Amino acid sequence: MTVVSVLLWPLPKGIFGYPITMSEGVGMLVLLGLAAYRCRGWQIAVAVLMTFGATYSDYLREPFDLGPSTPLLAVVAGLAPGLYLRWRRAERTADVERVRAAERLAIARDLHDVVAHEVTGIVVQTQALRHIAERDPGAVRAALPEIEAAGTRALESMRGMVTRLRDPGEAPLAPGPAEGLDALAAPAAPGRPEVAVHVSGPVAELPPEVGTAVLRIAQESVTNALRYARGATRVSVVVTAQEREVELRVQDDGRGAGIPVGGGHGLVGMAERARLLGGDLTAGPDGVGQGWTVRGTIPAQRGGEDRG
Repeated sequence: MTVVSVLLWPLPKGIFGYPITMSEGVGMLVLLGLAAYRCRGWQIAVAVLMTFGATYSDYLREPFDLGPSTPLLAVVAGLAPGLYLRWRRAERTADVERVRAAERLAIARDLHDVVAHEVTGIVVQTQALRHIAERDPGAVRAALPEIEAAGTRALESMRGMVTRLRDPGEAPLAPGPAEGLDALAAPAAPGRPEVAVHVSGPVAELPPEVGTAVLRIAQESVTNALRYARGATRVSVVVTAQEREVELRVQDDGRGAGIPVGGGHGLVGMAERARLLGGDLTAGPDGVGQGWTVRGTIPAQRGGEDRG
């Protein structure tokens, strides 16, 4: 537009001269908006200066004084839509990053809970069999099918997660809470305590997010008991689903902290799961040398109220 003004400057202007046309003004505003939307800061500054120059070049077309408000209004009108769209794009990018971070955290939790539970059972039994293999070969043969089954379950869980990542919604990330809790039960074996599970109430009817949280907390608690409760003979899992809340208690009779000495992500993940659903979770010993207990309470109606 400035070039056109320079070319028109020597021509006879008459009374009205050669005012800026609608197409020139709209084109200038569109270019300024695109610069505000897509360009860097210094490029936007250059575009603003060029807009001021193009607007003031109108003096070369028609002999009228141009006040400072007109170029400023043109700059604001051009920048506003582009800056707004830029802000909206930044908001969408931030939302996507937040969703991705939440998905990564959820995947990390599920990998830790599902796979660690099964692999821990394999490791515990293998360590016990290493000490009794020479004295009791029959115990080795009896334990091998259970180790193989645990490895198969871990592999199936991994495959399910991979399928879920590739095709979201087609493969469940975890079994239902009732089936998953029943699968935790296991008889006593050499070097491995009995895991007893007692479930009461409509656990199968819990909202998906609540049922998954209960299952994952129970799995992680049992995993910790198998790993760190020395001399335990029994791990008890009690889940009670009521109308308003779900109560969970996992208790062992062993010696030890029930969690790794240096801390770990398991207990933190369990507490986060309960807190995100409006519940709470505590973990600690019942007394000196009396084992470790994990207690949790999660509202049962959160998902149902959301659906309603």
